[in-house]
Amino acid sequence: AELGPSISAQLVSINSRTDWAVPDTPSQRFSRPRSVSWEDSMPRQLELESGAWWNATTNEAVVSVSENAARVLDLRLGSQLEFSITNRPVLAHVVAIHRQSGFRATPEADFIFNHATLADFPVIYSGGVRVEADQAGAIQRAIFKRFPTVTAVNIADVLDIVQQVIDQ
Repeated sequence: AELGPSISAQLVSINSRTDWAVPDTPSQRFSRPRSVSWEDSMPRQLELESGAWWNATTNEAVVSVSENAARVLDLRLGSQLEFSITNRPVLAHVVAIHRQSGFRATPEADFIFNHATLADFPVIYSGGVRVEADQAGAIQRAIFKRFPTVTAVNIADVLDIVQQVIDQ
C-alpha cells in the first residue's frame, strides 16, 4: 500500500506578486485552497520536464510544480511561491516541473514540496490497496481495530450503491 500526505494550502503570491490570479481565467482556480504534498524522493510515476529533484536531507524550502500549474501560472525554475498553511506563510522556490506518467493510489498534487518544508503542519494521509472482494471486510476490521480514527472505504461497496441508483 502506498500512502500519500496531503496538506491544505493556499497560494498567496508568485515572485512577491499578489495579483497573479486573473478573474475568469484558468489561473483563478489556483487561488482557492488546495491540497499540496511532500515527497523525499521522486515518485516513479512522475517525470521531470525540467529542473532536478532534491536530496531527501534538503532543508531548504523547495517545490516541484506540475506542468499544468507551471503553464497556467507562468512559473519557471527559480520562481518563488508563497503559500498560507494554517495561517502561516510558507515560501519555497520552484526547483522542478513534473508531469504524472502513471497511476498513483495517492492524491495528485500540483505542488510537491520536500518533507522538511511541511513537517510541522497537520496532515491527512490517503492511499489505496487492491484486495480480493471476499477479503475486504476482514481487512477493514483489522484497520479499524488497529487504527480507530482511520477511515477505510470499500470502493466496491460505493460502486454497488451507485449501480443501484442507476438501475432505479
